Amino acid sequence: PSPPPPLLIPSPLLFPMGAATCCKAFLLINLAVFIVTIVAISGLLLYAGSQENPFTTEKLIKGEGYPFEEHLVPISDGYVNRIHRIPPNEGTVAKEVVLVQPGLLMDSACFVSNGPNGSLAFLLHDAGHDVWLGNSRGGHYSEHTKLTRSDGKFWDFTWEDLAEHEIPSIIDYILKETGREKLVYIGNSQSGLVAMAMMSTKDEYNDKIHAFFGLAPAASLSHVKGPMLDTLPASHLLDMLEELAGPQPFLARSLLNDLLRTVCSVGALQYTCERTFFRNGGDWSTQLDYSRLPLYYSNYPSGSSTKNARHFNQMMYKKRTARFDYGEVENLRRYGTLYPPSFNFSNVRVPMYLWYSDGDYLVGADDITKGLVPQLKQEHLKEVIPLTGYNHFDFHWGLLAPKDIYHPIIEFIDRLEEEEEKKETKRVSRETFCAKDDTNDICG
Repeated sequence: PSPPPPLLIPSPLLFPMGAATCCKAFLLINLAVFIVTIVAISGLLLYAGSQENPFTTEKLIKGEGYPFEEHLVPISDGYVNRIHRIPPNEGTVAKEVVLVQPGLLMDSACFVSNGPNGSLAFLLHDAGHDVWLGNSRGGHYSEHTKLTRSDGKFWDFTWEDLAEHEIPSIIDYILKETGREKLVYIGNSQSGLVAMAMMSTKDEYNDKIHAFFGLAPAASLSHVKGPMLDTLPASHLLDMLEELAGPQPFLARSLLNDLLRTVCSVGALQYTCERTFFRNGGDWSTQLDYSRLPLYYSNYPSGSSTKNARHFNQMMYKKRTARFDYGEVENLRRYGTLYPPSFNFSNVRVPMYLWYSDGDYLVGADDITKGLVPQLKQEHLKEVIPLTGYNHFDFHWGLLAPKDIYHPIIEFIDRLEEEEEKKETKRVSRETFCAKDDTNDICG
């Protein structure tokens, strides 16, 4: 056998300072790098925190030359939401009143973030509609008449409370302000779910909505995939947190938004920025304008509650769209049953138009075609439109969304107008249509 290789002993010449001195120098270098890193991060945080948000909903709308209004809407359970309006141009009468409600962790800015030709709200206004942009509790456009954000009870809500209190209050406010009897509702993700839950439990609101447009409505989450599903086994940690500390803010707007806006303006970091939050929604988007990431992150995430996050986890884990599960004892007290009752979406009786995509990790094709559509009455389901390659965020920020979604929505709304005009034409009084003394009068 060949002899073993010689043992290599470092020469003292390689470490003229000695081992102890070398280790001290190494530690000092690491300490210096650590201090420089901390100082750099602190400086970045201070810089980001000192900057006002240049991309608020008001600034985005006014910056494009559109009229803007902000309204304080009292919610029936004590919250107060600031919602935004792009009113009709002076001297014109709006075709339809349209409420565009953002999804989970979004706010009213998400549908005015891509300029006049790429944003749903601007396109609706240009088509002659009175556009209202909603906001949800937990976001930075929401307060409470008695509670502050430091009170745990402020965060004691789920999407079920939005269906019970928030959206009905917003709809009633808008109809009162505009003098209309109905409005068109456009909901994305959570806000699509909320509207359907509201209409399934509050039948009178079916009569207040002219048509419902759902952009990947999260009414079923039985087929979620990707990172969100991978983290589901750890959801019990969120349950433990609430048991110990009560409901807490979940990704509420903070210095994080300002930091992301600053960091994501650096071109070399924009891919990493896109993957930070957008990875949950699907594969790498092929239609995202990376130069607008600082704008998007200025308002997203906007905030919700840990209890709401738990409610969505329950939907994914139990594969049911039901009321919040408090455990068997509390369920029995609240609902009279051991398990929370499911929502019956067959009660929804307004014209419905749905969009979904095979590339959406959160509300994918199976959740719409197998989970939601079979529950709906077919006479009310007007369109179910599949899209290819859209991730969950492309429904409001994708560059192809105007062509694939927004312009079709406007066309469908115009058809509603035409149908109403036909109905009005048929509503001719007997005195006008029928000959009073004609024995052959077809009116009898």
